[in-house]
Amino acid sequence: MSSVLFLLADEHNPWVAGFMGHPCVRTPNLDALAARGTVFERAWTTSPLCVPARASLATGRYVHQHRYWDNAIAYDGAVPSWMQVLSAAGVDVDAIGKLHFRRESDPVGFRRQIIPVHIQDGVGQVWGSVRDPLPDEPAGSGMFKRLGAGESPYNRYDMDVSRRACDWLRERAREGQAGQGSDSSSVSPGRAPAPGRSSVAPGQALASGQAQGSGRPWLLFCSLVAPHFPLVVPERYLQRVLNDPSLETCLPEAGGEHHPWVARMLAYTDHDASLGTDERRRYAVACYLALVEFMDERVGEVLDALRDSGLEATTRVIYTSDHGDNLGARRLWNKGTLYRESTGVPMILAGPGVPAGRRCQTNVSLVDVFPTLVEALAPEARVAGLPGASLWEIARAPDDSGRQVFGEYHGVGSPSGGYFLADGFYKYHHYAGYGPELFDVREDPAERRDLAGLPGSAEVLARLDERLRAIVDPERADRQAKDDQNQLVLRHGGREQALGAGRRGATGVPASYDR
Repeated sequence: MSSVLFLLADEHNPWVAGFMGHPCVRTPNLDALAARGTVFERAWTTSPLCVPARASLATGRYVHQHRYWDNAIAYDGAVPSWMQVLSAAGVDVDAIGKLHFRRESDPVGFRRQIIPVHIQDGVGQVWGSVRDPLPDEPAGSGMFKRLGAGESPYNRYDMDVSRRACDWLRERAREGQAGQGSDSSSVSPGRAPAPGRSSVAPGQALASGQAQGSGRPWLLFCSLVAPHFPLVVPERYLQRVLNDPSLETCLPEAGGEHHPWVARMLAYTDHDASLGTDERRRYAVACYLALVEFMDERVGEVLDALRDSGLEATTRVIYTSDHGDNLGARRLWNKGTLYRESTGVPMILAGPGVPAGRRCQTNVSLVDVFPTLVEALAPEARVAGLPGASLWEIARAPDDSGRQVFGEYHGVGSPSGGYFLADGFYKYHHYAGYGPELFDVREDPAERRDLAGLPGSAEVLARLDERLRAIVDPERADRQAKDDQNQLVLRHGGREQALGAGRRGATGVPASYDR
């Protein structure tokens, strides 16, 4: 029987993992998964923002194609998803944890959503959609209002997500061994279930038979919030990092001159200024690293349950994140920029048929997940016309230095659309209405030396710009995003009301975790 365990973290910087050579953070569970599988060292998001990235993850399409632009315009099931395709093909597709779609009742394709989290009240950050023009008055930063040792609602939520995922896997194994029928018998192959109707409420245990479907292929999507801010983490994780002498070697470099597009973003929201001192910057980095270790422990619990249940030998595993985190590099925090810290993601593939111990250098992207999952579980249901390719095939093929990946940002704080193209050993940034950036990521993987204005770069810039425009008309997409966002803002009372309503968050976990 085919099966896939899909593990997703939120805002995991691509370099902050033991298997990526980080000198301080300890991720033994992800490291073990990497050792028995393939690590994609050049993996990228489609957008450095949660909601549009997750919409791309679901649909296999770029942001300008699906038009879920920001943290207030969220996936609602209207664009076909791999969940819908697999459910229609007779696969049991369940989700546990953060989804960050519009609302639970939307027909996104999951058979079951267990303690799901979506955009706040189905509305999200409407204030962040005010971009045409971007307000002149600074919005201020609330990112570090909570910082340090403790236990946040997100921490408690993640602990429950991993516990329920373990229960799901054990129950699936028990039911498979017993060969019993299940409540999933009401979902016949070729017909998608009614999503949102069989969710499990917070505090409710998995009932016998919920996590099974004897003889049917299955996919479990297990999605954690960590290491997403607030940077609050149980003390034992934080003390481990603070007491590690190698912490000093992995603090971010001081910021240099900012590109004008980034400078305009900082004029609107400067998270670094709210930290104020180098000691608080060091502390914030330590909290983030500790959250990665907290997340790795949750991943380990789920992987242990997979092994102990006897399902590991027949289950393929994917681990990745929706996007990265700037983590103080260039004095930038959070996400929303085009640099590798924000647009890169860690990615591991493991299980039957996956080369063990491989470090793949081919550029890959979140749009590759859709064809990957369909090939693994329902190859007869392949969808034509998507920009991605199967990661199973890429893992088994020689490195392809010429493969391109693309991403874009139209979210909060951006004065215009920002686009990146990773093409072989170059990374090209196009900012609508601003000058470009160009990096040689082979010589400069941290993207610190912009080549765009140097003699001899004109030919490379022209070639990469032509290739980017073969994917998107950047000015047209910028206008389309702003038009859609303007319409959303009008539906919510206009600019002043959207900005005056307060900077509500994009995500809220159920109240039962807020104690």
